[in-house]
Amino acid sequence: MKPLHFYFFTLFFFFTSCSQSFTANSRSVLGFEISSSKLTPTVYYLHLIYLENKKCSAKDSSTFYEESQEKDKPDKKIATVCTEDYNKCVVQGSCLVYNSKKAVGIGFRKRTANKIYWHTFNRSECPYGKGHRGACVDPYYSVAADNEYWKSGDVIFVPEVRGIVLPDGSAHSGFFVVRDTGGQIIGPHRFDFYIGYSSNYNKSNPFIQLKLNDKNTQLEYRKATDQETEIILKERNYPLIPDSKVSSVRHAQN
Repeated sequence: MKPLHFYFFTLFFFFTSCSQSFTANSRSVLGFEISSSKLTPTVYYLHLIYLENKKCSAKDSSTFYEESQEKDKPDKKIATVCTEDYNKCVVQGSCLVYNSKKAVGIGFRKRTANKIYWHTFNRSECPYGKGHRGACVDPYYSVAADNEYWKSGDVIFVPEVRGIVLPDGSAHSGFFVVRDTGGQIIGPHRFDFYIGYSSNYNKSNPFIQLKLNDKNTQLEYRKATDQETEIILKERNYPLIPDSKVSSVRHAQN
């Protein structure tokens, strides 16, 4: 049996190490200590499909289906595209299909053992698509996160992003709203950053320059305070987006 002082020093060392670790990974905000961690990023986007520019054989085509709400009726066909494009939509979670008449926004609904189901989204309400619990995804200001740890409407702050110039010329605040989730987004520190249209996925994109598309990139972040969260949600017009003309009251009723 080990002497009593051995256990005393073991416990002392443990609590001292925990205290030092917390202090090293915290920041003082509004007089409170806010714990920070390192995140693992990726980026995702709204894949654009132009049917007039791509012709595929029936063998190389795939169809988006919306699940029928009546057992005696077949599932509704939304659109048929090249399988290559369809698979990109599966990975990204949504896409915008252009034909000669209009553009149809298509988003992932659910996956069963035999089929993937999709839904169409109202582009006048959510121009870039819908995320978790119907929240509109917001280019450059929303992230997908693991809903085991984060809920829609939570806000995080990434210091490294603050001040970077976005494509519209504005400076980023560094704050992001959790609006989406994903099957590959697993763990409390895993985030997928939304950049809008697929045409934005290029070397000049500020998020690509920050290497947010690389899982090896490790950036410090923290959860926003309640006060910060309230300000950011209002600023980003959550659950809609800033430019939306549809009221939050109407959105909540849908």
